[in-house]
Amino acid sequence: MPSPRTSGTTVPVFSYVEPTFTIESIWNILGNDYHPPSSLYEGESFLKRIYDILISNPAVFRKTLFIVTFDEHGGTFDHVPPPANAIDPVNPRPPFVFNRYGVRVPTLLISPCVPAGSVFRAGYYPGCPSPAPFPYDHASVLATLLKWRSIPYQNPGDKGFLGTRTAQAPTFDNVIGAPANANRPSVTPFACSDIDAAHPPRPKFPHFALPVLIARITGHPPNTTEHAALVASVRAQPDDTQKAQRLMEIRDEYGM
Repeated sequence: MPSPRTSGTTVPVFSYVEPTFTIESIWNILGNDYHPPSSLYEGESFLKRIYDILISNPAVFRKTLFIVTFDEHGGTFDHVPPPANAIDPVNPRPPFVFNRYGVRVPTLLISPCVPAGSVFRAGYYPGCPSPAPFPYDHASVLATLLKWRSIPYQNPGDKGFLGTRTAQAPTFDNVIGAPANANRPSVTPFACSDIDAAHPPRPKFPHFALPVLIARITGHPPNTTEHAALVASVRAQPDDTQKAQRLMEIRDEYGM
């Protein structure tokens, strides 16, 4: 249920918060989603800002589950091979067959309703006492939310049916219980001092990353005439705000 904020407004039953991807905003041109070439400090600070807002009102935080998850593994090595028993969520026929899971990504459940220090894993991992046919995956978030709201989702024709993978995904509602942990620890983002990310004021515009951004946005490799001309057109702008605006124009012209 919505809970009252200090300001008198209400918190929605469910909110989805998406970080800013690279060059989606002229005010934070590198984004805050942990994605290269941005500093991890921006992503850490973004999460800290949300967390600090939540714990500032204990009555709200007491009934809040803050889920943090990622869409990619970021190149981190995983010693457990992804299983090949995934249910294709899109099309059961070639050429687009998604019947294998990917490398694991971290998911955090932050809430007084989750026992401190909890670690939960999918049942197919070695050593798990209760083997399960499917591991947790991103569809588990959807399935858990639908189950929480009592929205039917497991059969075609159900109001909440989101495909066969979500219908079969294991849920993690067993980890969530009554509020039991009143601790609200303060957190400090990693300083990233190697690139002076922790020492404001920081420039709005990523001069060091401009050639990388141009290559990513346009597909023009560095050291080509097209790439050099676009980099020059950005650098020719009189200030950082207009440089960022020019970069956004290039993104709109080429798409992502």
